[in-house]
Amino acid sequence: MEWWLLGVVAISSFVALLALLGALVSSLLLFCTRSFPCFGKSSNFDLYAGLEHTIAVDVGGGIRGYWTPNQAGGAVVIYTHGHSKSILKQGEGGINVVDRIGAPVFRAGFSILGVDLRNHGDSPYRPPVTCGVRESEDILAAYDWLQREHGYSAESIGLAGISMGAATVLFAAASNNHRVQAVVVDSPLASFDATFEMWLSHKIGNRLASVSWWYLRWWFSLLIRCTSPMTLDDTDVAVAVRSSTAAILHSHGKADPIVPFGNALLLAEAARSRVGPSEYEFFEYELGHTQAWKISGYNNRMIEFFRRHLAPCDIESNAPSPPSPGLRSTTPISITFGDEPGKIDEKSPASRSDIYNTFG
Repeated sequence: MEWWLLGVVAISSFVALLALLGALVSSLLLFCTRSFPCFGKSSNFDLYAGLEHTIAVDVGGGIRGYWTPNQAGGAVVIYTHGHSKSILKQGEGGINVVDRIGAPVFRAGFSILGVDLRNHGDSPYRPPVTCGVRESEDILAAYDWLQREHGYSAESIGLAGISMGAATVLFAAASNNHRVQAVVVDSPLASFDATFEMWLSHKIGNRLASVSWWYLRWWFSLLIRCTSPMTLDDTDVAVAVRSSTAAILHSHGKADPIVPFGNALLLAEAARSRVGPSEYEFFEYELGHTQAWKISGYNNRMIEFFRRHLAPCDIESNAPSPPSPGLRSTTPISITFGDEPGKIDEKSPASRSDIYNTFG
């Protein structure tokens, strides 16, 4: 075979391999996110004291919700998970979003509604994943369901989420047709561009990332445009934050390897530039992705934030009373720094927070 022909074959094979790699990486993030809960196994609601009466509901369009009413008469919090997870899927250490948000909030007297976002858990498959843009419709469907089926007012409904779920509830809070009062988020992305570029730089270095980034972004952009009416530019969470009037409690780990801390700085800047009286509380800590729940006192901070901004509900419920503090994995865990184990204390260098009240 002629040398020039071998060269053509080699170059063609290399280009085909690059195309396959780009399409594969993009497809995994945009289309392969299904993760089913395991009922009857380690992710059963029966493991949570007081949450065994949780019922699965359809909040609209087949979107799966997990409804746990609380007879304490408090407000209600809609909460959700991150990319490729679900309400009941366990993550690091067997912990899921029920442990991180649902159980401690319920114990404090709130009703809770967990939502499996589309393409995740028991909700329908409606690709592609859009980093919270279209997923926010699922949160708003749950919001409408609470008002329609249980009579909750806008003043009594709060939102909470982690990772992509955090971006999702921030998009939902920017809805012009819904008056969201309070949002609690941990480790939200600022946009697809910011997150993916920072993540690549962290993994493979700035030089390689600058080349890989543009190539992979082209594939993501192509697949998004071909399968939805949106573009990657629509994933800018900072724009949603600037247009939202909801009070926001925002936490992010400085050692986050998945959604790098730079995302938090972009969102903090957007929140502080809002026009009008809007409370924004920023809480940074030294741990990794979605690990604010490990910080001693964080749950109390989250609960007091919701109590401060959500109106109590006078709707009667036949639900059981909140349980005593015996919930699985909801109290701060013991973690080790160097040779000495101990709880992270909010007064230690592991965490710090600032409250910004912005007035136009």
